Amino acid sequence: GVGGGVSSDGGGGGVERAGKRARLLESSSSPTFHVTKSRLQDARQECCPYLDMVDRKSLNFDFAKFCSVTLSPQNVYCCLTCGKFFTGKSTSSPAYTHSVSTSHYVFMALDKKLLGRVFVLPDNYEVVDRSLDDIRAALNPTYTPQAVASLDAKTAWARALDGADYLPGLVGLNNLAMAAGGASATQQRKANQKAPGSTDYLNVIAQLLVRAQPLRDYFLLQREADAVHASAPSAQAADTQNRVLLVQRFSELCRKAWHPTAFKGHVSPHEFLQAVQHASNRAFNADEQGDPQAFLAWLLDAMHLGLTAGKRKKASVITRCFQGELDVRDASAGESAEDASKAAEAAAA
Repeated sequence: GVGGGVSSDGGGGGVERAGKRARLLESSSSPTFHVTKSRLQDARQECCPYLDMVDRKSLNFDFAKFCSVTLSPQNVYCCLTCGKFFTGKSTSSPAYTHSVSTSHYVFMALDKKLLGRVFVLPDNYEVVDRSLDDIRAALNPTYTPQAVASLDAKTAWARALDGADYLPGLVGLNNLAMAAGGASATQQRKANQKAPGSTDYLNVIAQLLVRAQPLRDYFLLQREADAVHASAPSAQAADTQNRVLLVQRFSELCRKAWHPTAFKGHVSPHEFLQAVQHASNRAFNADEQGDPQAFLAWLLDAMHLGLTAGKRKKASVITRCFQGELDVRDASAGESAEDASKAAEAAAA
């Protein structure tokens, strides 16, 4: 019966068709698996199921990028759900542990090499999605020459996430003396009464300088990066490094102050003031009130030296904007000071 079934036309045709179907499945199984896997990876990158967990109101990139567990500044990621900073993506890293323990899955890289790239933990794959561009812009605002040229053409109000309106370039700067970490409300009130507004003399100078058009345009276009790279030697002294860091922090502050789609209508100058303290050897700090005029003179000089690698006579954007000339004249006998002043004005005209 078996032999007859195989040798008959009907049985042989069935076996032949079954064999062709088996060979077809065998030959196509491997390519089909690889295509499906590739498409699955693309789908995970472009259609991440966890993006609805991103909470923009919890994000604040104004503070130093240190891991909240190890205090390390290396390989730091920001949890886009709670806003905390953690290091690493490995299974033993604080970021991985935080992801598993809290079910927070979306992290943005804060290091220069991976700045703004988004990853999902613990699965460890990258997310490519344009909906996260506003977060990248809040982390590192950038401007085109056309956008900078149009800043003074019209006044355009912006709106923060909390619904408050703000004017880019005229945002408030947080008073850091009023937020002493670890202090109770009573201790903070007493500290504020003892030294009210200890960073206001620093903030007012920063707000003044970010409104100076030539200086503003220079830093919004990040031209200081080229100047620092061209003038800095391979091995810098500690004071020169502190001044270069001061220039970079002022650039970041300026770009954030003019950011038209910021999440908040104010900026915390925390990193800028830290750079000020290091570069001035704590001559200007948040612990006590200072003289804004003295701070302005020091800041301009320090940023000039930071841009020129300590070469005081070399030109920079600081000297082009703020350096002037002193005209000294001797009054002739019997000539009053008023007459000498009028003569100087006439000569200048």
